[in-house]
Amino acid sequence: MKTLKDIRFWIILFFLVRLFNIVQPPLEIAHNWRQVTGNMVARNFYEVEANLLYPRLDFNGNDSPIAGMEFPVMNYVHYLMAELFGYAHWYGRLINLILASLSIFYFFKIIRRYFNQEHAFNAAMVLIFSLWFSYSRKAMPDIFSISLCLISLYYGLRFLYDRPNIKNGLLFFVLGCIGVLSKIPSAFVFAVLLIPFLDRKIELNRKVVSGILSICLLVPSLWWYFAWVPYLTETYGFDHYFMGDPFIQGVGEVFANLGDTFKKFYADALGYFGFILFVLSVGYAIKLRKTSLLYILGLLSLVFLVFIFKSGYNFPHHSYYILPFVPVMAFVIGWGLTQIKRKEVAYILLALIAVENIANQQHDFFTKESEKHKLGLEQILDQYSDQSDLIAISGAPNPQEMYFAHRKGWIFTESEVNNEEFLTKLKYGGCKLIVVNRHHFDRRFEGFEIIYEDENYRLQYIGLQAND
Repeated sequence: MKTLKDIRFWIILFFLVRLFNIVQPPLEIAHNWRQVTGNMVARNFYEVEANLLYPRLDFNGNDSPIAGMEFPVMNYVHYLMAELFGYAHWYGRLINLILASLSIFYFFKIIRRYFNQEHAFNAAMVLIFSLWFSYSRKAMPDIFSISLCLISLYYGLRFLYDRPNIKNGLLFFVLGCIGVLSKIPSAFVFAVLLIPFLDRKIELNRKVVSGILSICLLVPSLWWYFAWVPYLTETYGFDHYFMGDPFIQGVGEVFANLGDTFKKFYADALGYFGFILFVLSVGYAIKLRKTSLLYILGLLSLVFLVFIFKSGYNFPHHSYYILPFVPVMAFVIGWGLTQIKRKEVAYILLALIAVENIANQQHDFFTKESEKHKLGLEQILDQYSDQSDLIAISGAPNPQEMYFAHRKGWIFTESEVNNEEFLTKLKYGGCKLIVVNRHHFDRRFEGFEIIYEDENYRLQYIGLQAND
């Protein structure tokens, strides 16, 4: 019974659970495109050049593959593993899962230190079962980033409240710096530090040093996203990274999609049942005037609202945009569960959150039979082209099959099949093969020889006519 009350047991247990099928390639339906772009960067570090400042993608035709994007530290760790063990698709999944599991323990430690053990346990359990359950094993930088920031926050709070030593200051700075570089919206969690800054019991010199560290850890991210990424985009002509909408435009887009925006909170983040508990917990905290909890919730919600408006249309249409806010909701629910006098009832409610969320996310642990043919694409292409040959492949804007083709080139839509301008670009841009996934659409490019065809793919030879 004592083991069941130890959060480390549950973190390890669900770490092991999520190892199931972790070696599967990025073929699951939800956000495979986000994973393959990251994997492309890692593979190009491994095969071309391991330079963090110049991440490379594979779908910019015959132009430069260098693209502005999130700071690719997660992809670089993937590359380092490839140097040790050879390249594999799934290293990014494992890296993310390890860090996410570690951050849940630090999330627990923060709440235990400043609230109590029961609150911390409940909140950490809710976080385990939330949307983090599946996304923490995807090769994407979102949870990787927020995990680093949560661990950094722990050391930042320790620096202010407990021990203002070099270890705590350095870990706060380094982990926070890397976390925000990996995904800049994760910086919103550091708004919590405004609360101890207003605490008169904390010595002024601690606040000054902490403030300087906080500003300094943001500087590399400001340089990367507002100077270096625009420089890469302008210099190499690969407009890949979304830097957000103008604020007023984003507000309009969010309000135009208000239903889908709210759905990220009441359906995606914690499931319907979890959201009901969140609302009830907030209401009860207001009734009891639980000011410390409400200050944290209000402050983080206000900062996150700015991120929502800056994201605009993309927030209501991509589930992963809600991921940084999920720990905040778990924190509130964790407190709400402590207010239930009969603890067996609280455990039943936790179980209901777990059942709903795991049921909603379990499909991400499996690969549909309809997707597995993509794994044979590289072998087919090897019969007709070299890895250095440029190809054009259907499926735009998703570069998934370009990744599995292990080549570079163009991705196109059905509307471009008869587009003369697009065909001219291919013919005189050095394209050798056109690849059509017949599950996307089953149309031929007229005038080009069909050199291979099966129930999944059609290959047409376009010839190499690149300009000198």
